[in-house]
Amino acid sequence: MNEMKIQGAVPPPDQNFAYPHRWAAMFTLLAANFMVFLDVNIVLVAIPSIQSSLQANMMQMEWVVAVYIACYALALLPLGKLGDLYGRKKLFASGVAGFIVSSFLCGASTTVEMLIFSRILQAVSAAMISPQVMAVATSMFSPKERSASFALFGLVAGLAAIVGPVVSGALIKVNPFDFGWRSIFYINIPIGLAVLFVALYRVPNTASYAGERKKNDWLGVLLVGIALLSLIFPLIEGRAYGWPLWCFLLMAAFIPIISVFIGRSIKLAKENKPTLLPIYLMANRNYMFGAIAVMGFFSALEGFLLIFVIFLQQGHEFTPMQTGMATVPFSIGVLVATVIAARFQNLKVKIFSGATLCFVSTIVLWFVVNNVEDLGAKGLMLPLLIGGLGSGVTIASLFQTVMRTVPLKDTGAGSGALQAMQQVGGALGIALVSQIFFSGFLNDAQSVEIFNASFKDVLVYCMAAYVFVVFAVFGVDFKLPSKNEPQRPPVNMPLEEGS
Repeated sequence: MNEMKIQGAVPPPDQNFAYPHRWAAMFTLLAANFMVFLDVNIVLVAIPSIQSSLQANMMQMEWVVAVYIACYALALLPLGKLGDLYGRKKLFASGVAGFIVSSFLCGASTTVEMLIFSRILQAVSAAMISPQVMAVATSMFSPKERSASFALFGLVAGLAAIVGPVVSGALIKVNPFDFGWRSIFYINIPIGLAVLFVALYRVPNTASYAGERKKNDWLGVLLVGIALLSLIFPLIEGRAYGWPLWCFLLMAAFIPIISVFIGRSIKLAKENKPTLLPIYLMANRNYMFGAIAVMGFFSALEGFLLIFVIFLQQGHEFTPMQTGMATVPFSIGVLVATVIAARFQNLKVKIFSGATLCFVSTIVLWFVVNNVEDLGAKGLMLPLLIGGLGSGVTIASLFQTVMRTVPLKDTGAGSGALQAMQQVGGALGIALVSQIFFSGFLNDAQSVEIFNASFKDVLVYCMAAYVFVVFAVFGVDFKLPSKNEPQRPPVNMPLEEGS
């Protein structure tokens, strides 16, 4: 097996270095990421079918989606760091194995509680995979090839977005082996086994802190977990309890809890002890403003995608297959925009252009829902295509903007933290948007008019989120040089490679 260890705290200065088996390893890593992305998108279309089969209420189904995103976000922080410490290949392979097992448990669930628990296991496994993918890719490629490799992440996300809803609808319709919705989880098993086999022989085991003390800030993990729960739990459950005082007190507790986490992290950093998030990233203006923009963007995107499926299937009687096909223009837009955007270098222009397209698509969709009496896939095509184009440009550009300021040795922790903030934004978006949408349903009345009115309220939130993204990006200094590319002439890179 090919093993590669990059020693030291600075990026390799040889601009011509590249891992010999990098493309075989890269496609293996991307296949794993595809599996993770596919699972997010494939579940959304199946939500009504799962709800009916397990006799769950809508709040429980919100947990099926939100608990995955929240636990994924929380686990990304320590597991990204563990990859830097113990070796990214080990974490990656363990994550793939865990994802296979947890996917089987999701498919075998007989109650919604079992499904939620299995989704937690699946989220932790996914969090072992994702940060290692970006970190290993950064280590394998020379700076000249690194831009192209990053563009592939957007392509894979776009392909998963296209395939996910369609495959979900098709599997539910075809119903292979009479599995029904369970087949959307079982499909991960053969993909995962193939990825695991190739990874053992082609993915290098990079590690940035070889020989250093291998510890992690587990109390920091607990604090962040409590802080997230203090926001997400009342946002999802508050409506059922009639918004008692404790809901607002719990949400207010987020600020002091996260303040304790930040203060404790600063103290640990001064004592040269391990922290959950490298403290200099918190002080990095570009990283934090970029991460805040990522959170805002995904709060709109994830919330919209969940409610859009419910809106079509329950409000306008779309079948799962019709719903999957209706979302294809959005996914095609993401894919096309990712390819085109990679050819342009001005990140600021790309982010502003992408956010503007998203804003315009939301306005067009609002008018379509408001004025078209018999809503069909054709009427949704234009706004979804525009939204996909905007999302594809924005996502790739935001991630590149943030990660370019992270030193190579901390790419695991940096990418893990960034993806964690992305998922936190998504989880909060699902909770907030669900509140906005379902608050319009009084006495369980569910007419088409009420669905339309509630969905238009969701679109207003999305518009506000895109404006927020633009304002957050104003805090980013795009003139700063990249910190994960060498700044001096090429010399021989210290590299150990063995089997």
